[in-house]
Amino acid sequence: MRAISRPRSSIGWLRSRQDRTRSSTAPLGGLTVRVMGERAEIHPKVFTKIHVRYEARGAGLTAAQVERAVRLSQEKYCSVAAMLRPTVAITHETVLLDARDRACEERAG
Repeated sequence: MRAISRPRSSIGWLRSRQDRTRSSTAPLGGLTVRVMGERAEIHPKVFTKIHVRYEARGAGLTAAQVERAVRLSQEKYCSVAAMLRPTVAITHETVLLDARDRACEERAG
């Protein structure tokens, strides 16, 4: 797979995720999103597969809280995912990082 975008760290985008985890009383210290994709061989070279990796950091943050926020994002709030879902295979994974940015737990979906 080839990367189709750089990791996002937009303040507004991050705040919306923080608001979703705040309802579960989990402080989100940081979030990096990496997107990889595959495209069709012939024109139009549309995306056929997209994989999204969410890397979350935060003291006291649990894997269940991160997975819930990602699930809500993918299934309810992300209009791009909703638009692409009928024709593109979209997968995701969540990685919970500790304070030293080392992966301490990983879940795929």
